[in-house]
Amino acid sequence: MKKEISFKNNKGQTLMGYLYVPEEKYKSKYPAVIVCHGLGGNKDAQNKVELSEALYKQGFVALRFDYSGHGKSEGNYEDTTVTQIIKDIQSAIEALYSLEKVDRKRLGLVGHSIGAVAAIIEAAKDSRIKSAAAIGAFCEPMKPLKACIKNKKECEAWAGKGIIEVEGGQLKYDFLKDFKKYNLLNLAKKIKIPFLLVHGANDHIVAQKQAQTIAKTAKLPIKIVEETHIFDKKAIEQAVEWFKKTLR
Repeated sequence: MKKEISFKNNKGQTLMGYLYVPEEKYKSKYPAVIVCHGLGGNKDAQNKVELSEALYKQGFVALRFDYSGHGKSEGNYEDTTVTQIIKDIQSAIEALYSLEKVDRKRLGLVGHSIGAVAAIIEAAKDSRIKSAAAIGAFCEPMKPLKACIKNKKECEAWAGKGIIEVEGGQLKYDFLKDFKKYNLLNLAKKIKIPFLLVHGANDHIVAQKQAQTIAKTAKLPIKIVEETHIFDKKAIEQAVEWFKKTLR
C-alpha cells in the first residue's frame, strides 16, 4: 500500500511524503526505512521513488519525504541548513513511530548527498536509528556546493552578500556556517550501528575520495558502484541488501 502523508516539523511546517506499507497477512510489524534526498532535490526524484519501492517490495515500510523548503513541503528553500534537515528527519522518525505497523526496534535511514551527510550525523547521535546507509556522502562541502552554484565567481562574495544563486533557488550563507559546526569525520567515528557508504565511481559532483576518507577514518564499509552522483539501480541494490542484512 502506498499513500501520501503529511506531518509537522519542529517549526510547525507541514512536510509532505509518501508512505509504503507492506500488507502481509501474518505480520503485524515491519522494519522501516526513511529515504532522504539531496540539496535542492525532492522525494519524487526517480531514484528516490525506485529506492522506496525496492524497499517496500522486500517487506519494509518506506517513507520518502520532502525537507522543509523543498518539493511540496512548507518553508523557504533559502532557509535550508543541515541542522534543519536533521530536525525534519527527526520529525519523520516521530511520524513513523506513531504507526502501529512500524517496528521501532528496526528503524533505518538512507540519505543521498546532503541527505547522506544528515544520515552520518543522525546515526552518530540518534539511538532510534538502528542501521543506515549514505549514498554520495561528503565531509568537505565547498566542492559539491560549487557544482550547483550558478555563478562560480560569486562563491567568494557569498559571505558578504549573505545569499547566493544555486540550482533550485537561493541559499543563505547560514547554510555554510551551519555546516561548519559539524565535524563529519569525528561524528562518523562515533557511529556504533551498522553503516554503509555507497559511492559512484563516476561521481563528478562529490569526489570518491571524500567518501573513502570517511570510510577510512571511521572504519566503515564502502561500496563503489559504476554510477554517477545521480545514483541508479546498482546503488539501490546495495542499499536494499544492506537493510535486509541489518534490519531483519
